[in-house]
Amino acid sequence: MRESYEPLESGSLLRSGGGGSDGESSARRSRSLRLRVAIGVVGVVVLLMLVALAMGGDGSGIERAPSAAAAEALDAEGPGSDLAVPEPQHANAHLRASHAPTVLVEKNERKDSKGKAQEAAKEDWKVGKDAKEKAAEAAGAIGQAKLTHQNAPPTRAARLTAKRALADPKGVCSHPDYSRTTLKTATESTMVALFSDLHGEKKFEASDVIPLENDYLVVYDNLYYIGKVERTMQFHGPGNSLLHSSPRREGDSGFEALVYIKERQSFLLVVESEEKKHDPFHGASIGLKKVNTTKEGEAAGRALDDGKGDGDKDEDKEDDTTFHAIIEEVKMPFLVENADSERGHDDRSSAPGSKHHGYELHERCPTEFTFSSGNKGFEGAVHVMHDDEIVLLGLCEGNFCEGGKRGRKPGHGRLVLMVKQGRNDTTAQPCVWATVGVLALPATAAFSDYSAVAILEASSSAVTGSHRVYHLAVTSQESSQVWIGQLRTGGNFSEWSLTDGVVYNFPRDSDCDIVYCNIEGISFVDDNLLVAVSDKMKSGGRQSYRCLAKDQSIHTFVLP
Repeated sequence: MRESYEPLESGSLLRSGGGGSDGESSARRSRSLRLRVAIGVVGVVVLLMLVALAMGGDGSGIERAPSAAAAEALDAEGPGSDLAVPEPQHANAHLRASHAPTVLVEKNERKDSKGKAQEAAKEDWKVGKDAKEKAAEAAGAIGQAKLTHQNAPPTRAARLTAKRALADPKGVCSHPDYSRTTLKTATESTMVALFSDLHGEKKFEASDVIPLENDYLVVYDNLYYIGKVERTMQFHGPGNSLLHSSPRREGDSGFEALVYIKERQSFLLVVESEEKKHDPFHGASIGLKKVNTTKEGEAAGRALDDGKGDGDKDEDKEDDTTFHAIIEEVKMPFLVENADSERGHDDRSSAPGSKHHGYELHERCPTEFTFSSGNKGFEGAVHVMHDDEIVLLGLCEGNFCEGGKRGRKPGHGRLVLMVKQGRNDTTAQPCVWATVGVLALPATAAFSDYSAVAILEASSSAVTGSHRVYHLAVTSQESSQVWIGQLRTGGNFSEWSLTDGVVYNFPRDSDCDIVYCNIEGISFVDDNLLVAVSDKMKSGGRQSYRCLAKDQSIHTFVLP
């Protein structure tokens, strides 16, 4: 029969009725068990301490900072000196003795290096700021927030923007300078959406744009109409209209630039190029001469070697025919003399109360500067007043003012300086825009083509006698970029110069593909904004389908 058990103490079970020897044996076993547990706990604690010491700690689990005496000695001796560190009082002293100085020296070196870098940055900022302010003051650009940086030497990244885009078109978006070298779209509209009466036209191959009062004036190389667009770019805006010529002319105009001469209240229209032949406007043959000075010949890259100095064949050469640009002077008194009377006019010939009869052609003069190709002439033009005389700056489309392979060699853009000679309705002598100089664009503008030019005069403080400072912008279609620098004039044309400037990207799409493929006109709205127009997308698969969305449009962009 099994013996019964009764609880005697909480947590214990003893056999009732057992002998004394069994009780003593049970007690010894209990004490032995407790002793073994205690020894095990102590062993674990000792093992953990040994592990902690082997890892370089002191067993407390807290990283201790160096003593005040050690820190003072480190600051006094410098990071390169040997620092005597108190001998650690534990079993791993031989490890800590070699490790502690290294840790302290490295910490101090980082601290010292960081401090020096901060001091250097502050000094560079101060020097850069002082130099920038002095340069801006000298150039008279104080108060033009977005353009004053053009006075300072550009960074290497800014210099390489154009070349980088040519070498790796999509790489510009991953570059850390992208946000600082890319324009931002402000507003835009297609041309067709602007005019309530299109006069039967469907194509608007915009080639230049200028701001005038509260409007933009746009010219098209396939039309003789001049678009007048309110700055709001309103859909079918009441102030938007297409201005016709008087007398009316049909066909392709070839207009590539529009220049407003405020001092004369007149406009200049630039025809890219025409074959050198009998001039129907004057009824007389016009003999032209080429640039004949060594300096200008080398700058133009053609008068001395006829465009073949580097052994490249001119693929666009058309036999021995030469071409020159045509400068037309037109008047639009309804815009500049009594602009208020023109508000709301849509230029429909049948509309009651039509307020004008179109813009009037007053004079048509060729340029002395000639081209070897009919489609590689002037792509843009601006003017400056110099000694009360109009100096026209024509931008050549190709490098060296050439076509073919030579014309696509990046970084050799040219601005041709011209003044008018003859006629002005006072002499029978045929008029001509004579070449007085050629300016080479800086290597910073490493473009394979040039599509438009714009100018903005700096503040009046920049004027010293005949010396003036202007901001200049030059665009490229193929690179979808704009170069902005400075033009500095002098008493003699030989003193005129251009600064290195900076290159900006037109905005890209989400895949970093070019979408502003056909920028052909550019102007400064102010020191923060640019206005531009786009030509028609090239057909026949010569351009990506992405170019369609922005073609035949007007845009405004914010400078970084």
